[in-house]
Amino acid sequence: MMKHLATAMLILIIKLETSSAELPDIFTRIVNIKNDLGGGIHLTTHCQSADDDLGVRDLSNGQFTEWKFRVTLIGKTLYWCSMKWNDIVRASFDVYDDDKFWCLYCYYSVRQDGVYLHNLEKDTWEMFHPWK
Repeated sequence: MMKHLATAMLILIIKLETSSAELPDIFTRIVNIKNDLGGGIHLTTHCQSADDDLGVRDLSNGQFTEWKFRVTLIGKTLYWCSMKWNDIVRASFDVYDDDKFWCLYCYYSVRQDGVYLHNLEKDTWEMFHPWK
């Protein structure tokens, strides 16, 4: 009985992960990073995962970079970004990590005092990573 249940669960997991028509957004995540530094300050970002290098992006004030990806039930999804502005402030941190935190829509606002993450439930911006 347990062997059949385990087999059925494995088939269900594989079906869910490979069939986006049945559940189109349950495994899709969106990360959006916006330059809110103001004053004509450019933000340079370099974001990547173990499998995907999204390249270097130069963002003017008000511009953003955004990407979508699918997570799996088995394994780990981790994206991190390096950021700098005015060739002075530099930081590197995780923007999506299955083990520490997750979000369906990860909206980041890069400001002069740090990086904020939008809390969709409260509709507030919360400090995520202060500049050092």
